[in-house]
Amino acid sequence: MQKCAVVVCGISLAIFSGCPRTVEGPSNSVAVRAPRAFRTPHVFSRSETRSYTSVASFGGSIYAGTAQGVLAFRADTGEVKSITHMEGIPREDGLGLKRVPLGPVHMVTGSVKMGLWLATEKRLIRYKDNKWDLFEYHPLLSLPVTTMLTEGDQIWVGSSRNLAIYNGWWHGFLRGSRVNFLLEERVLGGVWVGTDKAGLFRYENG
Repeated sequence: MQKCAVVVCGISLAIFSGCPRTVEGPSNSVAVRAPRAFRTPHVFSRSETRSYTSVASFGGSIYAGTAQGVLAFRADTGEVKSITHMEGIPREDGLGLKRVPLGPVHMVTGSVKMGLWLATEKRLIRYKDNKWDLFEYHPLLSLPVTTMLTEGDQIWVGSSRNLAIYNGWWHGFLRGSRVNFLLEERVLGGVWVGTDKAGLFRYENG
């Protein structure tokens, strides 16, 4: 049986069956229409032991962070790929390359232009053009990461101690502030930055 909700000024007042109909109010009438039907969700994984920490979608794929690494879902083919290791990482002694486990991935973001970015407890990781890059030690990069956002040709990285922006060079802002969220402003441009008791900011390019 079809159900509809009466919404006045953004507040849901009631849910009832038998739509559409008109609800008479003291001074006006509210037309009630059936909401758009939702499709049955497609289940990518039925694992009851896997926890998903973050998700990003770009380039026809969906990337989900897990305790073991990343799961990549191809939207067109339905292919599922588990990424648990980074290949071709230079050895500390400079003698050849090594294979390094990703470990738990807490946050995922990315874009076609910027590639896939992953945040773990001790690393910020980029995967682009079949190459892994590790960002671990930089005075302007604080770990662990609390939020991330790719915007244009740069990545915004929030932490419990500051905001860092990377566009080939690192730039630091809001020193000593915890960054809780980042949101790209698609209408006016720029990025909204929400902090813990330090304010709400909007950064503009240029």
